[in-house]
Amino acid sequence: MNRILLATLILLAFGTTGAYATGSEGTVSLPPLLLIYDSSNSMWGTLPDGSRKYEAGRRAIAAALASTPPERLVALRAYGHRHAERCDDIELLLPLERAAVQSGRIEQRITALRPTGKTPITRSLTLGLDDLPQQRGEILLITDGVETCDADPCTLIERWRARGIDVRVHVVGVGLEHHQRQAMQCLTDTSGGIYRDADSEESFSAAITEISRGAPQPVPQPNAYAVVLDSVDMAGEPIRALGMVRNVDGNSSWPIRSDGRTPLPGPGRYIASVGARLANTEPYAPTEVPFTIDAPGEQRLRVAVRRPASLSATFTKAGEPHPGALVTAWSGAEQAFQFRPADRPFAAPGAYRFTTELDADNTLELSATLVEGEHTEI
Repeated sequence: MNRILLATLILLAFGTTGAYATGSEGTVSLPPLLLIYDSSNSMWGTLPDGSRKYEAGRRAIAAALASTPPERLVALRAYGHRHAERCDDIELLLPLERAAVQSGRIEQRITALRPTGKTPITRSLTLGLDDLPQQRGEILLITDGVETCDADPCTLIERWRARGIDVRVHVVGVGLEHHQRQAMQCLTDTSGGIYRDADSEESFSAAITEISRGAPQPVPQPNAYAVVLDSVDMAGEPIRALGMVRNVDGNSSWPIRSDGRTPLPGPGRYIASVGARLANTEPYAPTEVPFTIDAPGEQRLRVAVRRPASLSATFTKAGEPHPGALVTAWSGAEQAFQFRPADRPFAAPGAYRFTTELDADNTLELSATLVEGEHTEI
């Protein structure tokens, strides 16, 4: 089901989204499309049907390209496919060319990729903007995670909109958690694009209904009221955090994070519920802080949160340093989170079992207990 769903969602973005223009003979011309493909280490993970994410993505893109209008201009960028720890591991694999020409080329290039590194979404979008003629067109981002290079893609898209850059960003989120999904939806909400999950039957049905109507997505206007989270631990040290803001007098809520700007509908009383960002993208032991918005502009909100446990992983092979592989943490029989050797994630305190597979001959497992406020190296 997930393979079919992913292929369908990408096909929708390739073939039916965007602002249409009618040619002299009544033919429909779609705007140029840049495909940004996530080849970070976590794409080795699996979807609920047991297939590897990167393999499912490759098959889905190949199927979508086969049905793309042949005259549409399509380009391909990828990130995280060569280096484990570099945030500049981004490459334009194929510049804009007609889909009729690109189809086989893109399939070959994606087939050759192997998930390796980080998730530099902001820098990929920045470079990708110049791949589009006159900085106009559409970008389709396929990702199974959020930004991991200390940048904020949502702020970038807000700047684009303020500068009048007419680029719609669509996102296919591959197996994203709730908070990851919210972080990615800000890209589509701000640019007027479409967000779809790659593992939801309900969203599949909604996508078919929406696209069949052919109604372009409205582009939201920049909001004059916003809050910027300044999060620190109890010792006053900066720490990445996230959570939700809700208004006191209603039932609405908005995601908030320490690396971004949260637009709000207007003046009023609000409550922020914020915790340190765990590796599973959940807030740790959220703290509630009331605040008031009185006037337009950005208001900084300083929140002190508890510091969770942190950890890192180092690998050796035959006594020599080894770049390692994606590590999976298990709490009992449940997968708790995953991280790369270059990461230093936060985790809730407790006992975990850690597994990883360097290659066919090296499947590793060990256990450790993580303690709040302390760092553990495995």
